[in-house]
Amino acid sequence: MTVKHDSMYTMRINKEIKEKAEIVARQSGLSLSGVVKALFIQMNETGAIPFDIRLTQNVRYHAAMDTSHMTHDEIIDKAMKEVINENIETLKVLAK
Repeated sequence: MTVKHDSMYTMRINKEIKEKAEIVARQSGLSLSGVVKALFIQMNETGAIPFDIRLTQNVRYHAAMDTSHMTHDEIIDKAMKEVINENIETLKVLAK
């Protein structure tokens, strides 16, 4: 079966994270592009993310707040924004 590659996906990521991921991918005989393609294919075939995404205790705490009116994605988005904002505040303090 021939697969037509007619779309491109680009993302920004921390250089150190990318470099470490490249080493892991190479050890498995893959490129980062190959890993991402495999991830997308697996997600399409199973309808799920093929691994457990572990949330930090901080994200779980914020997600456990009153969220009965929110979807799962909204809860995660809210928690992640709060974590990012906390990290920004920490960086501001460290920059002084």
